[in-house]
Amino acid sequence: GNAQNGANILHEQAKLDADEAFFSSCDWVKDVQTYGGTQARIFIRQKLDIWMQRHSRWSYQHWQPDILAKRLLNLMFSYNWFASSASAEFQQALIQSMVIQRACLSRDWSRIKNPMTQLTALTALITVQVALIPQNRDETAETDTKLDRLVEALISLTDEQLFADGGHISRQPETHYAVLQRLIECRTALGLAKMPLPVRLENHIQNMGRMVKFWRKPEMGFPHFHFAGRLHPSDIDLIIGLSAPKGGIANRAVDSGFCRLSSARTCLIMDTGASQSNQYHNPAGRMSFELSVGGVPVIVNSGQTASNHRLNDALCQTAAHSTLGLDMHDSDSLRGAGRTITT
Repeated sequence: GNAQNGANILHEQAKLDADEAFFSSCDWVKDVQTYGGTQARIFIRQKLDIWMQRHSRWSYQHWQPDILAKRLLNLMFSYNWFASSASAEFQQALIQSMVIQRACLSRDWSRIKNPMTQLTALTALITVQVALIPQNRDETAETDTKLDRLVEALISLTDEQLFADGGHISRQPETHYAVLQRLIECRTALGLAKMPLPVRLENHIQNMGRMVKFWRKPEMGFPHFHFAGRLHPSDIDLIIGLSAPKGGIANRAVDSGFCRLSSARTCLIMDTGASQSNQYHNPAGRMSFELSVGGVPVIVNSGQTASNHRLNDALCQTAAHSTLGLDMHDSDSLRGAGRTITT
């Protein structure tokens, strides 16, 4: 979470009601929790009480699968901090609401088209399922079977989303980061329930963690490849610490299409990828690179982190990258009969 955002929300400099999707996703809970304090706990309870009064019944705007999954995850991983000291009435109402939301999500997750949203939904279902495992032995056996199916579905979905070197098929560092975050949340939930951790899940976390180390520039964050550049270096270091990848940093990620050269405090990272996924449309920055010396950026891409969508579209062109351009053509437009560039 972001403490400054949390302060703005807590002191109502940023109005939660102004963005219904943000309010319903409960992404703001992490920011307020990071800011901390008794007042922050009370604020979260009051706002959640308002949300439950307004949206206890299903509606597409507030119960669509992507928002619902985020809400469950944010509430589950922050519950002990803001709710454990609350009144029994509030806790009972919140848990009952989460049980209903989980039942709704369990019917919808398999129909979700977007893989990232589906992964978030599965992680939410696993987390809530673990937290609500009944004490009765017969019911526990049935719950474990359901949980095993959910974990297997999550791992199988992840199998389809990764290259052999552990990079996400989008080739987008921050999408990769988000997927790894979900896998770590799943591992945390299983660990708290003292359930065995599937080897395939741990292998995915290890491989993806190595790719995060690969992209992380010394004393800086991700290079500005494919919409990256928004994450703070401390957030990246946190996910590296949680994934705890073994081994050093590779020089090449052949399947993902990147290479890295480093010596002392000089680091160069290059995008060598040659193909675009049909599902993910990335900027035309093939063969672009970023160079930093002693934690200071020397050569960088413009990146696509602007709030203005039109500006971001312009920054997706080859001309906005530190790479060779040919007659003002984007690198992706050079593919085709007689115009393919091989890297």
